[in-house]
This record gives sequence, C-alpha cells and structure tokens, in this order.
Amino acid sequence: MNLLKMALCILWLFPSFLTAKQNNFTDADLNAYLSKNPKGIIYIVSPHMYLSLKGLEEYEKIAATQKLPFLVLVDPMATTNKNMLNIDLSKYAKLDSKDIISRDSTQHYPSYIFYKNGKLEGGFNPGYDAPEKFTERLNRYFRE
Repeated sequence: MNLLKMALCILWLFPSFLTAKQNNFTDADLNAYLSKNPKGIIYIVSPHMYLSLKGLEEYEKIAATQKLPFLVLVDPMATTNKNMLNIDLSKYAKLDSKDIISRDSTQHYPSYIFYKNGKLEGGFNPGYDAPEKFTERLNRYFRE
C-alpha cells in the first residue's frame, strides 16, 4: 500500500485527527492575555463532560452580563471537538499553559478561575456550579 493510501486509511479510521487540530494556548499567550485583560474568568472545557459543556454556555452569559472577559480553553487531552451539545469547540484554543495546568485546572472538568490585577491567584475551581452559585462566587471574588 502506498503512503497516500495508508494516510487516508488512518484519517478514515481516526477522524479525530482532523477535528482536534487547534491552536495551543501557552504561557506566553497567558501573559499577553492577562496584560490586556487584567480581570476576568478562565474556563476549561472538555468535550467529554456534559456539565462542562452546559456550564460553558451558562457561564459565558453570566460573564457577558458582568462585562468580564471570559477565556475558554479546551482540555489538553481531548482528541476530538465532537460533543453531545454540538458546541463548536474548534474556535477555542487547546490548553498548553504550564502555569494554568500547574493550578490543578485539569483535575476535573469543567474548571474555572476568577482573576484580577492581571494575576492568577490560587487554584482552579473544579466541577460545575449552578449558575446562581457561580454568580455568587463571582460577585464575592470581585467585591473583595
């Protein structure tokens, strides 16, 4: 079998190679982002976790209402963007920031962190919170 046929077979057997290609969000990207957006929310989504996808839509609306930047990054281990809610995850970069990963952002999906003064402080909040609880945490964090 020639190389072209072999490559086509691999792509046919593993279509996630085609769908998972995304830009990576590195530490350099994080530093640039924080300098332009001194306060906001970073949200890590996984295409494999339903509540992660549900939270994405809900939290994005809350961030818009609060006029806060909302950075969405995709699970670095995800091999596909296909998901049960048919959200287009290809428009988001894949997490590749060692700083963000070191803050336990990949322990559970979703995970999120609020930040201010251009700095990340502490670790990520693991798991899904109902919109009311998320809003309460957000308001408490930015009030302090």
